[in-house]
Amino acid sequence: MYDPASKSFYQTFCDLTSENGFVWTLLESFSLANKNGFNVQPFFQDYPVSQNSFKWNKFRLSLPIMNSTLSHSTHVRATCNFNTDELVTIDYLRGKTTELNILLLKGKPCVTLEYINIRGYKGYNSSVMMNQEPWHLHTDSHDGGDVCPFNGAKSGSIGGEGEDNFGYYDITNPLHRCSSVNDSTTQWWFGEQ
Repeated sequence: MYDPASKSFYQTFCDLTSENGFVWTLLESFSLANKNGFNVQPFFQDYPVSQNSFKWNKFRLSLPIMNSTLSHSTHVRATCNFNTDELVTIDYLRGKTTELNILLLKGKPCVTLEYINIRGYKGYNSSVMMNQEPWHLHTDSHDGGDVCPFNGAKSGSIGGEGEDNFGYYDITNPLHRCSSVNDSTTQWWFGEQ
């Protein structure tokens, strides 16, 4: 793709078919084995990785390119293992960028998502705790339900400091598709409907 701001080309992956009526641009993809390169990199920080040589296990666009992509996006989503399984809506989230602006979110606010599914526990138009700063964007399925209404995924979650889903991965659950094995991957996308 071409970035008019820097007048240069960059590589990413676009998904035009998995969700009817949506066009998705991949912002980031990393494997659980590479979590340490991403776990303290919130999306509001410029942290490009393999931008000129796309890799599913270690990739992130620069902040200026993400901002440019956000300017014409209506939605954000997180997927697990898209590189091997394509779209599976178990361990998946999707929300409007007006509700979840991943480039601005700081702290642990409750955010309304159109759909969330963690280990088969799902919510529609649910208020979910999203965490970012100083860590990578994620939700905590164990502790999040104590703060925000979406709490179904607390059942079967890993307790203690709380189970991290869709990023950070300090505490992982092998039953979550993004963190089941070291080769499992997490993807974040901007999309337009």
